[in-house]
Amino acid sequence: HGDYTISNLLFDDAGEVSAVTDWEWTRADGCAGYDLTYLGISAGAERFGLGFATLAANLVRSVDVPPPVEKYFQAALPRINLDPHDIAALAKLAWLGTIFRSSVWTPPPSPEWIAGAARPMLDTLMASR
Repeated sequence: HGDYTISNLLFDDAGEVSAVTDWEWTRADGCAGYDLTYLGISAGAERFGLGFATLAANLVRSVDVPPPVEKYFQAALPRINLDPHDIAALAKLAWLGTIFRSSVWTPPPSPEWIAGAARPMLDTLMASR
C-alpha cells in the first residue's frame, strides 16, 4: 500500500475493515512489513500523542514504546513471518518513507515540520554509531 494508516481504512458497522483507500503509493513488490509498521507507528503516535519520528526512534531503541503498540507488533509481525528483531529496520524504513513523501507535498512542509520529523530519528541513528 505504501501509506497504510487508519485514515486510509473504511470500517463497517461492526468495526471490521471493509475497504482500503488511497493507493497512489502502491507497488507490486511492496513490503507487507513496511505497511504493518507504518500503520502501527502512525496509529500509535496519534493515539499516544507522540510524533511519528519519536515513536519510530523509540521502536529502534526499544524504549518508551506504549504497551498497546508493543502488543500490536507482537501480534502482527508473526502473521507475515517477521519477528521483533525486524522492527528496528522496519521503523527506520517507515520513517524514511515519511520523509520522502513530505518532499513531494505541495506546498512543501515547513522547516519546523521537517526538523520535528527528522530530529528524533537522526539523534537515534547518530547515537548508535
